[in-house]
Amino acid sequence: MFIWDFETLRIIDSNREAELKYGYTREEFLQLTIKDVRPEEDIHLIEAAIKTEDLYGEVHKKVWRHKKKNGEIMMMDISGHLINYNGRRSSLVMINDITEKLKAEEQKKFEKINKEALINSTEDLIWSVSSDFKLLAANSAFLNTLRHRYGFIFKAGHDM
Repeated sequence: MFIWDFETLRIIDSNREAELKYGYTREEFLQLTIKDVRPEEDIHLIEAAIKTEDLYGEVHKKVWRHKKKNGEIMMMDISGHLINYNGRRSSLVMINDITEKLKAEEQKKFEKINKEALINSTEDLIWSVSSDFKLLAANSAFLNTLRHRYGFIFKAGHDM
């Protein structure tokens, strides 16, 4: 987590975890503004979000792209809370790097689409059932055959 000054945008305090995550020493990190930890193409987005305290919100939750010292981009799920810190209006930001989680979700979507494309590219009947004979997956040829034969549209989870 770190704290940044709402007026100057300067990072004014941080914990060791934030410094390690971004790849800076404490001294370096405390010389940065919140714009410095954003990709150049996202600066206008952060400027719009912090134009006023009302726009930012008392509690600000959003996924933002952040940039490490080495230039690597991270997807950060942030929760910013407006506070008074040493007499300054500031935001206490809790950060959670969800980069790998998002990559895994994208890979899962790709694999699902790829599997569906593969099994639907044939007229062979392809299906999979669980140990209790519930339909897990099936190709279009299988589902169309069952619909024509039994007049029922089978879906994942139906008893076979």
